[in-house]
Amino acid sequence: MNRLADDILRGAKAIAEFTGLEEWEVYYLKKSGALPVFKLPGCRGLFARKSEIERAFSARGLQAGGLAEAA
Repeated sequence: MNRLADDILRGAKAIAEFTGLEEWEVYYLKKSGALPVFKLPGCRGLFARKSEIERAFSARGLQAGGLAEAA
């Protein structure tokens, strides 16, 4: 049971908590294109899919939740 709502993070704070980053780092990585976040028309703030973040971190040999190196 993988509902879309369970995969969505709303806001830089939620994204930061999920990834183990600081909020400013979320904005910095968004601006550089290194973090897969997006904005929705008519909505304030950033959104991200947990699965996309995990895939992006995995591709770089990292894991979300503290930026520890993947074993």
